[in-house]
Amino acid sequence: MSRLLSLLLLLALGPLCRAVPVTLVFSAQSSGGGLGDAAGNELPPGSRVLAGSFDLTPAQVTAAATNQFTLFAAFRSYGSAVIGTFNGTPQNVSGGFSEQVTVDSAVAGGKRIYLWAFNAPSPGEATEHVLLSSPAWVMPGFGSLTCEVSQVPAADPAAVFIATRAAGVTSPTLGGLLNRAVPLAHPDESDHDHDGVPALVEWATGGDPAVPGPGPLVYRNGSLSFPRRSGSTGSATDFTTATLRYVVQTSEDLDDWETLDSALVGSSSVVPGASGIESFTLNLPIVQGPARFWRLRVTRR
Repeated sequence: MSRLLSLLLLLALGPLCRAVPVTLVFSAQSSGGGLGDAAGNELPPGSRVLAGSFDLTPAQVTAAATNQFTLFAAFRSYGSAVIGTFNGTPQNVSGGFSEQVTVDSAVAGGKRIYLWAFNAPSPGEATEHVLLSSPAWVMPGFGSLTCEVSQVPAADPAAVFIATRAAGVTSPTLGGLLNRAVPLAHPDESDHDHDGVPALVEWATGGDPAVPGPGPLVYRNGSLSFPRRSGSTGSATDFTTATLRYVVQTSEDLDDWETLDSALVGSSSVVPGASGIESFTLNLPIVQGPARFWRLRVTRR
């Protein structure tokens, strides 16, 4: 009898333990919610906005204010929107937006929500960003959560406010002070250390975009080696991590590039002292003919 009662109790409790959908509403459509660039102009229509959470504390997010590489490595997106679109309808206006998505409470329940806007249609093209979070933006286990930019209390130490406001710089679209973007220290395509390696490629191969270093590709005895972020899936010449895509390509003239044969054999090994980085080696076939070149392409997913 006791076993039967236990089984009935588990069956009764089971539905209560299941994940349920939660509606996340996020927007900039009230006075004081307008989003702008560092120069004081409203973000143009088509600029990307992400809504998600970090595997970082709010203090750690603030500390990484202009380092999008550290931030993206710890970010989980639940939905995105574009400036100028309200509830799915493009309005071709600058500075504001609204969107809602359905999120699984088992994934996001209890997570603090952040709104992350860029001055470009994609993070990889951006040179500036705005990153905001109110301490009240915590996903519930059921129901809904509304995150409106104008709700963020900039003076609250528990808020995350990676943006600037200046007296007199207001939003023509929404009114109130404009939330202005701050420059990224190293945009993906930048090369501020002048070593010939774009910042995204440098970070993706374990380098520091602020410190000059050698190119990541090393050819030796018929093998091509380079560092990469751990946790990849795919073939030996075209593979991804949670946030990056790596493609190994070859060319005879530096103009026409093609991806190397996916059937090539590769192997990886741990890089001592480099957390999250592994060394990947690709065994190349013996090819007769003109001189050949190789390159590593890295893009955001």
